[in-house]
Amino acid sequence: MSGREDVNEAGRAVIAACLMRPGQVLPMAVDAGVDEGWFEEAECRAAWRGLRGMFDARQLEGIDALTLRDRLGGGAPPLAWFERIVDETPTAAHAEHYLAILRERVTLGRCRGLAREFVRSLETVGAQNALAAFASKLAAAADTGRADDDAGAALEGVVAGWREAHRIRIVEGRMDYCPGVPAAWPDLTAMYNGLQPGLHVVAARPSTGKTALMVNLVRFWCESGLKVGFNSLDMQPGQLFKRFVAELARVSLPKAEFGTTSRRDLERLEGAAAAVRGWPLRVCVRRDLDALRAWAVTRRMKGELDVLVVDFLQLMQFEGCWRMGVDDRVGRISGTLKAIGNDLGIPVVALSQLNRQCEEDGGREPQLSDLRGSGSIEQDAFTVLFLHADRPLMELWRQVPPVQFAPGGLTESARQYLASSLRPVWLMLKKNQNGRTGNLPFVFFPSYFLFMLGDAAAQPWYDEEDKRRRPKPNFAPLFAKVARDWRGDALEDELEKNGALVAEAEAEVRGHEKEGEA
Repeated sequence: MSGREDVNEAGRAVIAACLMRPGQVLPMAVDAGVDEGWFEEAECRAAWRGLRGMFDARQLEGIDALTLRDRLGGGAPPLAWFERIVDETPTAAHAEHYLAILRERVTLGRCRGLAREFVRSLETVGAQNALAAFASKLAAAADTGRADDDAGAALEGVVAGWREAHRIRIVEGRMDYCPGVPAAWPDLTAMYNGLQPGLHVVAARPSTGKTALMVNLVRFWCESGLKVGFNSLDMQPGQLFKRFVAELARVSLPKAEFGTTSRRDLERLEGAAAAVRGWPLRVCVRRDLDALRAWAVTRRMKGELDVLVVDFLQLMQFEGCWRMGVDDRVGRISGTLKAIGNDLGIPVVALSQLNRQCEEDGGREPQLSDLRGSGSIEQDAFTVLFLHADRPLMELWRQVPPVQFAPGGLTESARQYLASSLRPVWLMLKKNQNGRTGNLPFVFFPSYFLFMLGDAAAQPWYDEEDKRRRPKPNFAPLFAKVARDWRGDALEDELEKNGALVAEAEAEVRGHEKEGEA
C-alpha cells in the first residue's frame, strides 16, 4: 500500500471515529492539532471543516452524517461516502491509533517532499544554503501540532493579572484576592499561593484521609461557584456522594448506614442531599487516559470545568499500560494529567499512593522519594502535598481522648468513643513551584469526613530533661484547638462551648507576635 493510500485510509478512519463518538473523539482530534491540511481527499477535508465548525460552536451532541451534510450545504460529500467510511472503520475505540497513523503519514509525506526539494536545490543555491533551508523547513514539517501562542498576548495577560492583583490588594485594600484557585483554608491558600494550572498531587498512606480531604475541598470549591469534575476510580460515585452528604449534614455515615439515625438526623441528611444536588459538581468514572482527556476537553469547552480531581492516579489506564513497568506507567499517567491541566488552564488534583517504606521506618515523615513512580510524579507535579498522621499524639489520644472536640448532648461513653477516633494529621507541602513549603496541623474527624485547621500559631512544648541531646518537640498544643472556617455550622458553636475553638482575637495577637519576632 502506498503512503498516499495510508494517509487517505487513516484520514477516513479519523472522520468516521468522530462521527461514531463525537463527544470523545472530536475533542481528542482537536487537542492533537488536526487541521484541514492533514487530509489528502477532498471529502475528508470538507467533513473536517464541518466537524471543526461544530466543535467551535460547542455542538458536540447529536453529530451524525445528516447534520454534518446540512451544515456543509452544497460542498458536502454524498451520504453514501459517510456510510462507507463508517462501515470500513471497525471501532472508534482505536481513535488514538488512527490519529497517530495520520500524524505519522502526514509528517512523512512532508519530509519526503522536502528531501526532493533539497536534492534539487543543491545544484542551484549551493550546499550550505540548501542545508540551512532544509533544516528550517524540516522542523516546521515535523510540527503538526497547534499554532504557537503569541508572546505579546501571553505577556499582556500576565501583566493584566498583576494589575488586577495590585488593584484589589493595594488600591481597594481587600485581602480576599488569590492568584489561583483557593485551597479552602486561608493558611493553606497562602502556602499554595493559589492552585495554578497543572498537576497537583495529594499523597498519603491508606486510611489517612486523602479522599476525605478532597470532600472538604470540593465542598468549598462548589460553594464558591467553581465547577468541579471528580474522576472517581477508588470508589463508586454513590459511595463518594454519601461522604459529601455526611460531611455537610454532620451525621456519622455508619450511623446513617445502619439506620440508627433520629428523625432530626434524617432531616439533616435529606437537606444536605438536596444541597449537594445543586452543586456545580460532575462525577465521572474514566479509567482510560484518553477518555478522561476527551471528557475534560468537552466539559471545559462547555464552560463546565474549573478544577479536575482524580482519585487516584495509579488507577488510570491506557492502551498497552500493562506491558510497561510501574515507573514508566505512572510516568505516562502523570505526564498526561499535567498536560490536561496545562492545556485547559485548570488545576488537576490527583491523589496518589505512598510506598510502604515510610511506615516500615517507624512512621517517619514522608519524602518525595516515597511516591510511587517518584521520579516522574515529582518532576511533573506543580505541587506535592502529603498527609501524615502524628503517631505519638495519636497514641496519647487513645489513652486520654480529647473530649473537648466531642459535641455536647452525648453520653460520656459516646463522647469518649468519638474523641478516641479523632486523628491529628499534618498537611505537608513538600514541593511548590509557585510559593513556599511548610506544614499545617489539622484535626481529622473520620465519622464526619471533616478536616479542621489546628492552632497553627501555637508553640510546641519541649522536653528539656536531657540537656545532652537536642530537645524533642511535642506538638500537642497545635492540635489542642481548631480554628473556624468557611462552614460556620453548629459543630463550631459546640467546640466554642468546650473551649476547643481558637478565638479570633487570640489568633490575631499570636499572629502579631510572630510578625514582631520576624
